[in-house]
Amino acid sequence: MSKWALFSAHRYVRWGSGARTVGADGRLLAKPWRVRSLAAQREAQNRRAARAQPFWPRPLGWMLIGIAVLAVIDADYPIPTHVEASSAVSGPRLMLPLAQKPCGPGEGVPLEFRWDELDVPPPFRVFVHDEDYDELARIDDIGTAFCPVTGTLATRLAEGGVFHWCVEGDVAGRPVRSALQTFEIR
Repeated sequence: MSKWALFSAHRYVRWGSGARTVGADGRLLAKPWRVRSLAAQREAQNRRAARAQPFWPRPLGWMLIGIAVLAVIDADYPIPTHVEASSAVSGPRLMLPLAQKPCGPGEGVPLEFRWDELDVPPPFRVFVHDEDYDELARIDDIGTAFCPVTGTLATRLAEGGVFHWCVEGDVAGRPVRSALQTFEIR
């Protein structure tokens, strides 16, 4: 059946548009489909009341959507610029610093944090976080690609656990940060 046959077969469904709306005995041949009887209206109200929903799902849904929007707007990690780009993009590609050691499980406190500078000039900052991503230490003004572990940081790391760290530098007045590196001390 063609689409025109379907269109013409259903075009008189609306109330009052049919050729014949009153039968030979004077009764209506069709009712408007949107008008429900009082009994049907009462039954629908009873069924809706029987399956009442709690209040919290809708505000929770809106809150989660808001959190997702905030996560997109203020991301934790910078977008790496050393990935493949369109040929229309001009200018040099910046290589972020690359956190190397320590990483993975290990025995004892690491002697130093080591990273690869790539295109980022000194000075650097090292951030060390605990398992819950709470900042344990921030070491500023590092002129080389490594930072020795000393003092209270070494004491805290000796307690063991899972730790995260990253290195940050400045390029053209803007901070660039490596991805988080995770290590564990048993």
